[in-house]
Formats: sequence, C-alpha cells, structure tokens
Amino acid sequence: MGNTAEFELIKTLLDKKSTVATAESCTGGMVAARLTSVSGASGAFKYGAVTYCNEAKNVLLGVSTETLMSTELSPKRPQKRWRLASAKS
Repeated sequence: MGNTAEFELIKTLLDKKSTVATAESCTGGMVAARLTSVSGASGAFKYGAVTYCNEAKNVLLGVSTETLMSTELSPKRPQKRWRLASAKS
C-alpha cells in the first residue's frame, strides 16, 4: 500500500520549504483535517478557513459580493478567487 495523497503533499511541501493554506466551504474543513492528520504537517500547513456562508467568503477571503450573488456562478468559478485571496495572506 502506498502513501496517501496528503502525506505526499506534506512531504513535498516540507522538502521544498513551502507552505499551504486552505479555504473551504462545502467540505467543512475536511481537506484541512486530512492534511493536518499527517505527522509533521505543522511545518507546512499555515491555516485553514471554513467559510460556509457568503458573508464569511466576502470578509475572510475577499470574494466580492457581486461574484457571490452572480446568477452565472458555477460551483467551480469562485475557487480561483479564493485561491488568490488566500495566497495574498
């Protein structure tokens, strides 16, 4: 049995002296939970934000109200904006 994806990600981040942060909504923090379950993850995992409501996405992640209220909004569209906002932190 091979290593898990989360193990491989944390190992790679530690090897490269890089870090990761998560911004989650419908997953409710499950991605952060999986990453932090890896021994030594604290050296690579900065923080996680669970932003379930639109107000939290706006205030904490910087996703504009217009984007959140857009009728064209697909489930995948705001993810790029969340990644960019998290990367700026």
